[in-house]
Amino acid sequence: MGPPTKGVSTDDLANVGELDDQTLLEELNHRYRRDLIYTYIGDILVSVNPYKELPPLYGDEIGHRYGKAKSLRELLPHVYALGSRAFHNVQRHEGNQAVLVSGESGAGKTEITKMLVAQVSRLSQWSGDYFLQERIVQINPLLEAFGNACTVMNNNSSRFGKLIELIFSEEGQLLGAVITEHMLEKSRVTRQGPGEKNFHIFYDLMCGFTPEERQRYFLAQPERYRILDPGHGQPVIPTQAAFAAYNGDMENLRRIMPIVGFTPQDMDVVFALLAAILHLCNVEMAVEPESDEVMVMNEEDVDFASTLLSVQAEDLITVLMANINWVRGERIVYVKTLNQAVDGRDALAKALYSKLFSWIVQQINFMLHEDETRGGEHYTISILDMAGFEHFQVNSFEQLCINAANERLQHFFNEHIFSLELQEYTTEGIKAPKIKFSNNTELLNMLFQRPMGIFSLLEEESSLAKTTDMSFVEKMNKQFSKADLYKKSKHRDPVFGIAHYAALVTYNAAGFLEKNRDTLSSNMSSLMENSQNNLVNELFTAKVLDTGTLDMRYLVNELFTAKVLDTETLDMRYLVNELFTAKVLDTGTLGMRYLVNELFTAKVLNTGALGMRYVVNELFTAKVLNTGMLDMRYLVDELFTAKVLDTGTLDMRGGSMRGKWQRPAFNQPERRHYAPGDSLSRQAGRKIRQKMKEQANFVDIPVTSNPNFSSAHFK
Repeated sequence: MGPPTKGVSTDDLANVGELDDQTLLEELNHRYRRDLIYTYIGDILVSVNPYKELPPLYGDEIGHRYGKAKSLRELLPHVYALGSRAFHNVQRHEGNQAVLVSGESGAGKTEITKMLVAQVSRLSQWSGDYFLQERIVQINPLLEAFGNACTVMNNNSSRFGKLIELIFSEEGQLLGAVITEHMLEKSRVTRQGPGEKNFHIFYDLMCGFTPEERQRYFLAQPERYRILDPGHGQPVIPTQAAFAAYNGDMENLRRIMPIVGFTPQDMDVVFALLAAILHLCNVEMAVEPESDEVMVMNEEDVDFASTLLSVQAEDLITVLMANINWVRGERIVYVKTLNQAVDGRDALAKALYSKLFSWIVQQINFMLHEDETRGGEHYTISILDMAGFEHFQVNSFEQLCINAANERLQHFFNEHIFSLELQEYTTEGIKAPKIKFSNNTELLNMLFQRPMGIFSLLEEESSLAKTTDMSFVEKMNKQFSKADLYKKSKHRDPVFGIAHYAALVTYNAAGFLEKNRDTLSSNMSSLMENSQNNLVNELFTAKVLDTGTLDMRYLVNELFTAKVLDTETLDMRYLVNELFTAKVLDTGTLGMRYLVNELFTAKVLNTGALGMRYVVNELFTAKVLNTGMLDMRYLVDELFTAKVLDTGTLDMRGGSMRGKWQRPAFNQPERRHYAPGDSLSRQAGRKIRQKMKEQANFVDIPVTSNPNFSSAHFK
């Protein structure tokens, strides 16, 4: 396209006299054929994914040209113009800014979001913290590795929604950022549709691990793992080019994670949890014909998973095979059916991944944390990027959730663009123009209304024992028999249709109940809470918000205040974000005089007497204790680790994020020796039955046998 200049065709379709669907499509098509992929419609920017490389359209030079433009329409329509306008509005103190990125799957929302963040960061470099801006730009590949996957529509589809809030001072200086993640498609961890893949990170590990790392995490060839194997004898990594791409992504992650703030210990534990999920999902279970009990068929994967999770293999098998509940002070033990055992295994794998993803986002937020020491009013530029409307050949539970969220978004859009505008006309006594727009309130009621909306019915069916996906569809057919927006299937299949604002979508309800239940038993949670792995323990003890994500405030308060006081050591993330200023980040070094002045405040300097407990309480609770003199060598050793002492400088980009974590020793599990016909799961089964017999009112719970004695491996 070359350097941006004013176009000769219609850059803003709001200026077209009669704008209907046909005119809109013709004009967009006309511009698309000329490689003009951006078009304005008033304040709205329409972007058409070119699915090809275009002439130089992005970069610093073009970004700065849009940043210096005096008006939005001085140059060709561009995503940079939108980012520049938001940034300049903040500089002019025109309030907080918001950019909504919406569209169908594969429309290019993720790329547009990255360009918006890059443009705003580029403009803020004129006055701001360079390393902070660099981190904000670098987080995208990390989030994509853990939150994106290959679908039938898009090879890099975002399987979660995110809100990025960039925080600025009154002068327009970038102070920090906060990322909020929503609706991670965690069911993808254990099950993918035809032609789809798991999250990118699993393939990155398989192609990017060294032989030593494969041995450390007990990993074999990727085809061995159920959640990666495409089946039908197809390879997981089909071509050398695909291998090189995944390997390159892994190398990029190794470079980015330290910049964002992950230590080698953090990265080691993250990789261990991902490997544990692979081994856990590989655990096969079947029903033994003689006893009708669920048996674990491949205990080697149990050993590997339990080692990486730092729990006992016997305990892991027990929670997979049985539930232990307390009723009025009595312990009640229930043996699981095959389906319940498989659902429990998958629920644990999904919980591990979703909590790990939330933790990674939380770690990023600590490194991008706003400098609260800066006074004055703060402004934000918020960028919402969420999964777009999806309409595939086979649509399941995930598509229903995504499309329902987009219906909410559409309603908000209609409410603010049309309804409120018409109200303003009426208030000012102006004759309102006749505007036709679709009001989806009726559909939202059908989806969300309690107690008889679709999601309420799904919750009800999921809570009952003897229900099926077909019974759920039948209940909807009866409830919405007179609803125009609900389409009943003419066949005896668990299928139904919904007339969305974008299109009529047919949903296959097979698996709806299983995916919606996603019930992690209290026994499994308790086992993870008692893990010897610090990260696993934290993931399952942290509070969870209604959205299913970890409560960041809880982690801030619990992990980086009370824990610090208990251990009398400081966490580098808290130190970097709360105590250091931009000056230190700019220089990348830390002088002793600066350390004393900034960390301990004037009051501490005046006392001349300071001990470690005093430091901890002074920094975190402001409580003053009477202690001896300050040992500066001890302080430096405690706060910054030996690496800082050796170099004499502090690299803020790679600052320690977890003070006293030690590298776990994932030793090879010892081989067990059993009597003929015995196994670890049989031993666990005997213990479970013994506990059941010790119950006051023991009733041997029958287990439905599987006549085919088939493995649940590919269930």
